[in-house]
Amino acid sequence: MTRPDPTSTTTSSRTTTTEGTDMTIVTVSLGYVLIPILSSKFAHEEKQKEAWSLAAASGLWVTLFSLALAACLAGTADHVVAYIYPGFDTKTSKLTAELLVLLAWQFPLGTVVSWMQSVLNSQHRFLLPASVAALGALINLICAYQWIERGIAGYA
Repeated sequence: MTRPDPTSTTTSSRTTTTEGTDMTIVTVSLGYVLIPILSSKFAHEEKQKEAWSLAAASGLWVTLFSLALAACLAGTADHVVAYIYPGFDTKTSKLTAELLVLLAWQFPLGTVVSWMQSVLNSQHRFLLPASVAALGALINLICAYQWIERGIAGYA
């Protein structure tokens, strides 16, 4: 695997993507896969138990996967930053690693929110999933306020 050029404006399919892009791919795909399957099962009274079983299993797996990914990313943030941005000075590298640790936990949060929206949308319950976006923004603001004394890291 080649080291990406931080000054390059072009990307290729072989270049490591950003966390936000990866999260979008996983969470959007989750909804595309789950909603049709769960909708067909929730539509039939006799398949309700099967639908909840599938929803619970998929929720468990995506949660465990995203938590493991976030923990790995947070635990190796210094090395990841040093690898992707080798030209950073020590202070910038440390601050970037701190931001990466904070942002790594956005991945499981976004994945769980996407899973919850998929389950609720498949039951034709649209108000709550629509309001989850506002709740997510509120949670981010609360976290930023609590970490504000850390400087720019509070805005992550």
